[in-house]
Formats: sequence, structure tokens, C-alpha cells
Amino acid sequence: MNDQSLRSQASSDGTEIFRSEPVFVENIALENGLHACWSIPIIDAKKRVLGTLALYYAQPRLSTPEHLRLIDIVTHIASIAISREHEEDALRQSETAFRRLFESSRDAIMTLNIDKGFLSGNPATIALFRCADEAEFISLSPAAVSPEIQPDGRRSDEKAREMMQLALDKGSHFFEWMHKRTDGTEFYADVLLTRMNSGPNSLIQATVRDISERKSAEMKLQRITQLYVALSQCNQAIVRCPSEAELLPQVCRDVVKFGGLKMAWIGMLDSATNQIIPVAFSGAGQDYLKTLDISVEADKPSGCGPTGTALRENRAVWCQDFRKDPMTIPWQEIAIQYGWAASAALPLHRNGQTIGTFTLYADTAHAFDESIQSLLLEMTLDIDYALTSFDRENRRQKAEDNLRESEQRLRTIIETEPECITVIGLQGELMDINATGLKILEVSTLEEAKQHYLRDFILPEFHKNFDTLYQQVTQGVNTIAEFEIIGLQGTRRQVEVHAAPLRDAKGNITALLSITRDITERRRNEARIQYLANYDALTGLPNRTQLDEHLRYALSLAKRSNGYLALMFLDLDRFKEINDSLGHGIGDDLLIMVAKRLQSLLREEDTISRLGGDEFIVMLPGSDAQGAAQVATKN
Repeated sequence: MNDQSLRSQASSDGTEIFRSEPVFVENIALENGLHACWSIPIIDAKKRVLGTLALYYAQPRLSTPEHLRLIDIVTHIASIAISREHEEDALRQSETAFRRLFESSRDAIMTLNIDKGFLSGNPATIALFRCADEAEFISLSPAAVSPEIQPDGRRSDEKAREMMQLALDKGSHFFEWMHKRTDGTEFYADVLLTRMNSGPNSLIQATVRDISERKSAEMKLQRITQLYVALSQCNQAIVRCPSEAELLPQVCRDVVKFGGLKMAWIGMLDSATNQIIPVAFSGAGQDYLKTLDISVEADKPSGCGPTGTALRENRAVWCQDFRKDPMTIPWQEIAIQYGWAASAALPLHRNGQTIGTFTLYADTAHAFDESIQSLLLEMTLDIDYALTSFDRENRRQKAEDNLRESEQRLRTIIETEPECITVIGLQGELMDINATGLKILEVSTLEEAKQHYLRDFILPEFHKNFDTLYQQVTQGVNTIAEFEIIGLQGTRRQVEVHAAPLRDAKGNITALLSITRDITERRRNEARIQYLANYDALTGLPNRTQLDEHLRYALSLAKRSNGYLALMFLDLDRFKEINDSLGHGIGDDLLIMVAKRLQSLLREEDTISRLGGDEFIVMLPGSDAQGAAQVATKN
């Protein structure tokens, strides 16, 4: 008979499962001739019913102790077998689910042993490292998928072992890593190492995600930010430096220091040899410039590189992969030695004529994208402007020297020169002045100007400067000085005066020639730049730069005197609500009022600085925690 037939005639099988206890029927009459049925539940260690053991007899009978002992042994063995089958089935399902996740993950997932290397890798791993199959990947050592040196300068093999040991010790470890594919290309990745088991043969699961695009965007933003700073520094240098000899080295230093570039140099064309001669440089690789051989002649190998081409063809040359570009073959070993990965060569001009090059090197290939190129081109235009200005200034100075040769030449220059030119007698009387000078003095004619001594237009506090200049020039010394003057209409101007003696044919000084430039706007801009560099534009409080200087001084003073120094951080609650509800104008007014209020509560030696937004820092020299608390409670 089959089991279904038996179950249909004896209902004890369900009873023992339902009750979780044995059921013994000693005497029943079934059509098939059976007269006894024993049903015993099969129970696991957690008291869960796994099945049933049913025994049928042809004669009526009851179980004996020996029967029960044997039944207990059989059901126990059955429980173990069924539980194991269930566990193995659950494990197979878990492994199937893990394998499905492992195979379908978009992240590269691999397993490895700290000593034996890689044990497996999913399809994403194979694709990421550009292997033919999993077998090829497993055959690679961990060192083979990393460059020899990490960006922080540490050896990859040493650092990788340290990272894996951290994962084994802590259970997991997350970090950023530079990987290398089988074709040699390198890429940044986020790596998560997770310990899979414990013991001497512990396994690690590594999840690797390519973050090259993110890192590229971060590095691009950093380069742009750095070059904006460098551009600002370059413009300041143009304003500050009095000569080309001082400006060009300063530009090279600024573009390396603030622009994040490896090296920069400026070369000028030697028209006699057609060679480009370095005149200013900064950064890694300056020694290379000592034996530099760069020509502008296209039929020479030294003239076919980026720098020679840029000057010869009067165009910017961008070499995005310096170590592989055919144009740079003669210099690629040098590039590897000094860490140059990309270069830019830009022509420089004076009065519209190409006279030299500005060459820069970056430590990252493809560093000079479109935005970076635009900034560098703007920088070279500023340098061109400065070179032209210096040349113009030099030519003007030569013209001044020639003024002594004849009165007619002096008259011509006086009438055509855009700067204010005056001729002053030995008694201080005004003898001549050009149209620009008349405008500065706010007079209509030379005759009206002659009614006054030039000294009368100078503010009293600058009379001593004028007297010194006058004395030096009358003694034959060319002199430069700055004054503040006031015109007849009341306009005040800051001027820069270049004065020189005029001599007769015998060399005797007969008058003073001065060229005066209105530098009011320049000084105003310089003062504004200086102010904004140290003070908050809204509240007038010291900014972070000024705070840093005060803090360094206060710390030094506190250390020397073994004194105290307290810092307080202030943040206005609900300030955003004011901006959102009443507008930023009201918010700005509130910040100004708060700044004034805070200043009124502090001592003269204390410093309050606005960090930005609604955040302030208060520095209290000589105050300990109790003193700072007292200040905090003031209202």
C-alpha cells in the first residue's frame, strides 16, 4: 500500500504533529488488514516539528520500553538528517543570492587573503581592471593592480598590507586608493575592505568603486581656484613692481606658489642667435634651464618643441601629455625626472611684437583644459600689458633726458605728453605747464597758473617733501616724490612727481622739469585692496587674515609671559529667518549693529573678527576661562 492510502485510513499522523507528542493506536481495524498504528513526531533541538515517523502493524499491539528506546534513536537520527538537509538548502539559497548579487553588482567586488592574494572577482572587477577573465585577475598579485607609489609618497605594497590589517582588526576599513589597470592606466578609487571570517586564514572582501570622474572634477576646481589666486597675485605684481626685471621673476614665483604648477619660466628671444634665453624661472627643474637649448628655427629639433613653436608661430601651444607627445621627445626624460606631465607655452609681446615665451609645467596630464587655458591667456595679456607699459615708461624717461637738448623739443613734448609736465624756476615760480597740468591744477590758462607758486597747490603736510625734492633737483639729482595737491576748484589728487634739473649749454642748472602723474585712483584701489585683504567689507571687522596675524602675536606674547589667551566663537541664532523674512539688506544692517555692539563691549586690546555669515570670533588676550565667561554675560 502507498502512504496516501494509509493516511486516508489512519488519522493519527496529523495528531502527533499537531500536539508535538507520540500517538499510539493499539487496535484498529483497517480494510487493508492493519490493526495497530504508532505515530511519533520528529523534533529538532529547537522543539520544532520536522516530520513524523509512522509504524503500522498487522496485529494489535502496544509499544514496549525497548520500542520507545529504538523509536527515540530513529527520530533523533532523522531530526539530525532533516535539519542538516534544511541547513544545506538554506545555505545553497544564500550562496545563490550572494552569487547573484556578486555577479550583478556594478561595483568591483573581490575576495582575497592577506598572504595568498586574490581568490575571486566579479564581472565588474574584470571590466574595471581590464582583464580577459576571472582567472587572469586571480593570477595578479595585489601589487600588480596598484602603482609602485601612492599619491602620498608611500609604497603601495606596504600601505596596502597596513590597510588590510586594519580591516582584519576592526572588521572593516574604508579609504581612498590609487589603482592601476592591466594596461598601465591609473585611476582613483574608493575602497571598502570587510573581514569575512576570523582565524589564521581570514578572508577579506574588497569593494572598489572608480572615482576618477569625481577626482578629476575636484582637481579641476582646485586648479581653477589656484590659478585665479595666481592671476590676482600677478596683477598685484604688475601694479607693485617698478621694472620688468622685478616683475617677471615675481610672476614665475606666484604662478608656482599660488597656481599649483610644477615649474614656470620666461624666456626672451635673442635675435642674434635665434635662441630663447631664460630670464626668469621658479619651481622644480630650474637646473635644466642652465643648459637649455631652444631655438625658434623650424629646421632644428630644438626649435620644434612647444616653446620654440609658440614663439615662432605666435600662438599658444598646449601639450596635454608631455611624456608621450611626439613634439616633446627630446625633453621627455627630463619631464619624468622633474614630474612634468603637461605643459603650456604662450608667446609674450611688447608693443604687439612677439619677444618671448611664458612656459609652464603641470604635474597632471591634461591639466590645461579650456577654462585653465582661458585664465593663462588672460594672465599673458596682463604680462604683455606690463611689458608694454615698462617699455613706454623707459621711452618716456629717455624723452625726459632729451628735453635738456633744446627748448623746442621741450615745448613739443610738453604739448603732446599725456602726463602733466611743468617747468619751475629756481625761485619756485611756475614757468610752463602743459594742458594736462592745467586740468590737474584746475586753471584755464598758463597765465592764470603763473599767478600762483606750484607749492601753493600742495597740501601743507607735503610741503617738506616738496622742499626736499626741490633741493635735491637744484643740486643736480633726479628725484621722485609723491604729494597730495588741491586744485583751485577744490579737487584733491595724489600725484607722483618725477623731477630733473634743466641745464644750459654750460651745464648750469636753470630750471626744474617735472612730470606729474595722477595716481589718485591707483592709490584708492591699493588702499581698497589692502583694506579688503584685512577687513570684512560689510562690518569693517578684521577678517580671517587679520585675525590670524593678531592670534599669532597674542599666542607668542602669552607664551613668553606665561599668560592667558581666550577665544570665543559667536553664532547668531535664527539669523537665517531674518534674511528669509525681512531680506538680506535688513540682515546686513543687523550684522553691522551686532558688530558695533560687540566692539563696544570689548577692551581696546581685544579683537573681534567676522568669519563669514553670522559667525564671529572674539580674541581676549590676558583672559582666562572665567574672564571669557564674564565677557560672554555682558549685555
